[in-house]
Amino acid sequence: MPGIYAVGATLPPETVARQHYLAIIAHVWPGAVISDRSAFAGGQPEDGWLFIRHPASSGGLIWRCRG
Repeated sequence: MPGIYAVGATLPPETVARQHYLAIIAHVWPGAVISDRSAFAGGQPEDGWLFIRHPASSGGLIWRCRG
């Protein structure tokens, strides 16, 4: 089954994803860069949204972070 797995994690999935979001993005979308509002916010999600750009996507990608 496709997804992101954290083996041996003791924290809730949302916390693990929040702590490792850059590694997740680099793995899922290699070559992507943080853009737009997220770049101005220092690369941090803003209001639960993380804006990234990837060369294979003409309009960019938006990742909704829960929590």
